Amino acid sequence: MGITVYLVFSFLQDKVNKNRKKIRDNFIFSRFGNLNFRLIKDELLFNVKTVKNLSFLSYSNFIMKIMFNIISNVIVIVVIFIICIF
Repeated sequence: MGITVYLVFSFLQDKVNKNRKKIRDNFIFSRFGNLNFRLIKDELLFNVKTVKNLSFLSYSNFIMKIMFNIISNVIVIVVIFIICIF
């Protein structure tokens, strides 16, 4: 159970890291590409909003990790209790 939870959350963390890299690449392109100032400004605002969403996503991942650990521990305790009864 713990291994499954670990694999799921490592996959989610990889997804967050890929999104952060994509944002950084977009920022570099918009900063140094042949684009006008307004487009650069819009891209910067978009990047700031997306980074805030990603930081919230990583925070919610942390909360979900704690919840899954608690739930998996409760499930293990209940299974052991049921085995002891029977």
